[in-house]
Amino acid sequence: HELILVESGSVTVTVGGNLFTLHEGNAAFLHSEEVHCIKADPGAVTAIAKLDTPHFQKLLGDNRLLSPILTGSYVQKATFDALFDEISRQDRYSSVIADSIATQLIAQMLRHEQTVKSASAEPGTVKRYKELLDRIQGSRADITFEEAAAQMHFSKPYFSKFFCTQTGMSFTHYLNTIRISIAVERLQEGGATVTEVSQSCGFNTIRNFNRVFKKMTGFCPNALPKDYHFIHPQKEFSDSGFDPTLSCTEVLE
Repeated sequence: HELILVESGSVTVTVGGNLFTLHEGNAAFLHSEEVHCIKADPGAVTAIAKLDTPHFQKLLGDNRLLSPILTGSYVQKATFDALFDEISRQDRYSSVIADSIATQLIAQMLRHEQTVKSASAEPGTVKRYKELLDRIQGSRADITFEEAAAQMHFSKPYFSKFFCTQTGMSFTHYLNTIRISIAVERLQEGGATVTEVSQSCGFNTIRNFNRVFKKMTGFCPNALPKDYHFIHPQKEFSDSGFDPTLSCTEVLE
């Protein structure tokens, strides 16, 4: 799940094919089961809190917001700053305090926003698409475009168009985004060479890995800063934006 607060500029959020525009001070909530894409205008500053733990799923239950745009004033920059500060501390109490801040935000949201109960069964296409995204994240070195199209029961041309519509980028670009996000984590953890990281993330050659890594992060793999957060600034399908569908729990500004 993701809580979004626009600190300056404008951001466009696509949820299930519907477009929503957020301006400075606006906030939104994106459920983890909703296919979505975020595109920020040049110079826009957006804070994103990613809440991917069973605790938050249990709190939400089967509730879904009628609209992802939050109407209340309970989501403030100061709250995001406090959440980010606790995550950055990384002491024995930080996770507890960070969870409590996020829990209060979710509770306020459920209290003030209009909600509906989610359907128990998903349409076949939606179900297959979510399964595909899970497979991409779990088997990034093995899955091909042809296999992905077959899993969706689509022709290759139709799948290409469908995937771009849903994610805002091509299948190859999305796959590379997943691979590079994992590569960043492994390089920062240490204990593996650049070649080993490249191979484990599904790149066939170290040359291709270095090229894609530099294009997406702005750094060579062996010069990546320890405090670097992977936020992809450019998509093939749009002028600007980043991918919010990766599995992590952090606040990005």
